[in-house]
Amino acid sequence: MIEGIIFDFDDTIIDDAESTVEEILSILRQCDLRFDEITVKNYILTATSDYSICRKFLVGYEIEFAYEKIKAVNLQKMQKVELSDTMANTLRDLSKYFQLFIISGRDTASLKYSLERLKIDHLFKQIIGSDPLIESKPNPITLLELAGRNNLNLKNCIYIGDSQTDYEFSKHAKCGFIGAAWFRNGLKDIEETEEVCFDIVRLESHISRYLKRLHTN
Repeated sequence: MIEGIIFDFDDTIIDDAESTVEEILSILRQCDLRFDEITVKNYILTATSDYSICRKFLVGYEIEFAYEKIKAVNLQKMQKVELSDTMANTLRDLSKYFQLFIISGRDTASLKYSLERLKIDHLFKQIIGSDPLIESKPNPITLLELAGRNNLNLKNCIYIGDSQTDYEFSKHAKCGFIGAAWFRNGLKDIEETEEVCFDIVRLESHISRYLKRLHTN
């Protein structure tokens, strides 16, 4: 029995192809940025949260200054994001049979705004975004806390995410995993036995296969 399905958000529920790298760089330049821009760009592209970017390259009050600016950019960007009909229907179908959750590296304010604007916030029992006091992936603390709060056995849950960090995040918590590769494939080094879904239409089939594996183990 699957007790819960936990989703990542960016590049999993929404296609986040429009990069904010240049906007973030512009904000960091307003501070005392002491790193070359190639290093900073490469870190931004793989960062698990915007706060971790600020903490990596800035010090003191500039961390909070830059983070607030980045949050504003994120909120503005989310005003243009659309949800595919296929994704909306898949989430509605899954919510009829499973408890759904979100754990995302996106800041909580823009995450909540996005879900409300896309009219899917009611499908999720709990959402956890990224904030200064929340440890970012692959540290599994948010997944463990969500499980404790909702009385979930993570061995009977699935985390669905698009990146190598998402995979490591789920494995550290001993949670099941399905790779979300329908927008792009950021999974570089995972076990061959793991499920990777390349088409959102096939997600429910992958979940069914995972459920069968639970019953046979």
